[in-house]
Amino acid sequence: MIDGDDNSPGNGICLLNSASAINCYVQKFLVGIYVENGGEVNECEVMFNIYGIKVENEASSTTKIKMKISNTYIHDNGDSGIYFFGIGQSPETSETSIEVVNVKSNNNGVRGMSFIGENAKLKVKVTDSETSNNYFGIWVAKVGENEAAVDLELDGISSRYNENFGVYVSSVTGDVKVKGAVNLYKNGLSGFYADDANVDIVVERRGALNSCGHLASGSLDEDIRSAGVGVATFSGNGYDTRAIVLVPIYPTSSPVILAPTAPSDDA
Repeated sequence: MIDGDDNSPGNGICLLNSASAINCYVQKFLVGIYVENGGEVNECEVMFNIYGIKVENEASSTTKIKMKISNTYIHDNGDSGIYFFGIGQSPETSETSIEVVNVKSNNNGVRGMSFIGENAKLKVKVTDSETSNNYFGIWVAKVGENEAAVDLELDGISSRYNENFGVYVSSVTGDVKVKGAVNLYKNGLSGFYADDANVDIVVERRGALNSCGHLASGSLDEDIRSAGVGVATFSGNGYDTRAIVLVPIYPTSSPVILAPTAPSDDA
């Protein structure tokens, strides 16, 4: 075990340029595991830090920097369990990626998993993983006035009992592909919330987006919600919700409520 002292300054483990951390236990640092420009974390437990695993990737057009976190338990960190940040020149020319497989990121003070871009395209794949009892479950966003695009794949996800949203996508463009079951239950606000996000959410043939039983009342009491300037689009097979609510930019207009879509052989 790598043991700090009540959130010691600095990093418990520092990985540079595709290095790996395997079978490590890290606790009580500012950052449990810090990764710069790609690498791998496998079979680790990361707890009681400010940030559990913090990844900073410099995206480029020539090198597709990759990061993988697998078979790892991240819990009880003060901020985010996973904090992934990709920076580049523009979303059209700069790309970076992360794959999260069989990871639990629970009981963190702010977000279970954060994926944030600055002038970059983020390719994010989350499979067979859980984000529960955080302030936010999965968070995808850009930095300030910069641009960011996302290609997000969700397959076998459980995001429950988070204080705000199960999945929150803000101010990015791109695609969200639901390739397997995505179960969003009993979060404090909506299950899936797209805020000023110009994204296409597609439930593919073997996918299912199940979002039910959330605890909010009033304007945020919807299972799936899109609001703001960039209204998301929804298509594909299985939505299990009461309704999908799309709120237009004009405050005097009424929300558009869509019934869950019927199964399609083309999705």
